[in-house]
Amino acid sequence: MKRFIKFTIIISFVFLNGLSFSQGIEDAFRISQSGVIVQKFRLRLIAENIANLITLKTETGLPYAKKIAVLEPSPYGVRVKEVARSTAPFPKYFDPSLPQSDNGGFFFFPNVNLPDEYIDLGFTENMFEANVMAFKTAKTMYQQSLDMLK
Repeated sequence: MKRFIKFTIIISFVFLNGLSFSQGIEDAFRISQSGVIVQKFRLRLIAENIANLITLKTETGLPYAKKIAVLEPSPYGVRVKEVARSTAPFPKYFDPSLPQSDNGGFFFFPNVNLPDEYIDLGFTENMFEANVMAFKTAKTMYQQSLDMLK
């Protein structure tokens, strides 16, 4: 007679408030999935920031303001709370010959810094890969549990 062993894979997460709770393997899939979705969204924002690196005027009349994803924890990982605009000042340059210049001869560039965007890009790619790897690991654990039950 085959002996069936019930396996419950428990993952304990501690959030900022110090509370901890246990979750099953399905929740591990959801958590890593939410991380992949959020990091993919952040990659899109970084690409948009880089694409608008020289957009001197938008519909507001100001240069392009860097977009930042504001994240918050959720029961199943993380989610995007909102997309905020950077409040950093716009770099100011003097060139009265440009049509974008104001009455004083100054014009403003977007507050997007290319080296910072590349650093964010590298970090976001690493976080994306970590979430994909966590998903694959949870899948492997789930598959091994099913194989043990056979």
